[in-house]
Amino acid sequence: MIEEKVKAFIEEANAEFGTELKTDGSYPNNWKGSLMDGGSPDCISINEPGQGHVYIDRQTGEIVTKLDRPWIVTLRKRMDAPPPSEEIEDGPYTPPKLAPRSSAPPSQMKGFRPAKRSKAKLRLALTGPAGSGKTASALLIARGLTDSWERIGMVDTEAGSGELYVGSKMGDTKIGSYNVLPLEAPYAPSRYIEAVKLAEEAGLDVLIIDSLSHAWEGEGGVLEMHDLATMASKSQNSYFAWRDVTPQHKALIDKILTSKIHIIATMRTKTEYVLGEKNTPHKVGLAPIQRAGTDYEFGVVFELSQQHVAIATKDRTNLFDGLKFKPTIETGEMLLKWLEEES
Repeated sequence: MIEEKVKAFIEEANAEFGTELKTDGSYPNNWKGSLMDGGSPDCISINEPGQGHVYIDRQTGEIVTKLDRPWIVTLRKRMDAPPPSEEIEDGPYTPPKLAPRSSAPPSQMKGFRPAKRSKAKLRLALTGPAGSGKTASALLIARGLTDSWERIGMVDTEAGSGELYVGSKMGDTKIGSYNVLPLEAPYAPSRYIEAVKLAEEAGLDVLIIDSLSHAWEGEGGVLEMHDLATMASKSQNSYFAWRDVTPQHKALIDKILTSKIHIIATMRTKTEYVLGEKNTPHKVGLAPIQRAGTDYEFGVVFELSQQHVAIATKDRTNLFDGLKFKPTIETGEMLLKWLEEES
């Protein structure tokens, strides 16, 4: 029974999480669980290449591992596993052997070149509740990444609201005329991918995707695609339905990450009201409305508050660590300077 559950889970997890899980015959170093007649550990080993192993006791269903991976949470729920009684060393996993180091100087290593940030493009995510200033902040930062408003494009899924900023003033800055591509339902990942391609072909320097949340929960987005795939399947199994949908979502994220232009994506966050000073309620943002972990695919993530103040929840540049600030054109200029610095 446990073997059947594990087999079904691996198929579902590989489809949903994009992993390459598989079972193998490995045993942990200090197993203290159930034993077979010959004294060997009576467990199932799941291997995630490049990460390590998870061990499942065949008799008790206990899951023991030192790994901290998103799919393990789902595994515990699916197996109805008891809490782990111990942590074990993942002894059997051995990283692949590397080829002998070349004695040639770097300049002579075929196919390689010295890493330069000047070859990189910005991947910035702006998250926050409605009214936190994501679109305006994206425009200001975008202007700092290029020398002209005309070289900025925006994919507008917000029913034309993205165009309302033209000619308005943000502090001392007057928003110029930028390019807009209205995007209406269905919000399938393939339509976002086509929008990125159009921006690249148009020779734009920066593309703002406002908002990426529609690709997840909007009409025709990933969640609706998943529901339709579930209903269309004979088994009506929602886990198996992810096998058809996950690759399409992954293709969108891959296109964003590999694009030849700077990309800024906004994502709405789930909101709730909390009591602040003097018992005054104010809106705060929770998790972004997108697939879990999507925001961390980006190199820089700014979380905006209702007061339009940003903090960096992820920052590979280390320019904004510990800071609270309102995004401006100078924010974009700082990021561009960092990207173009020779290291």
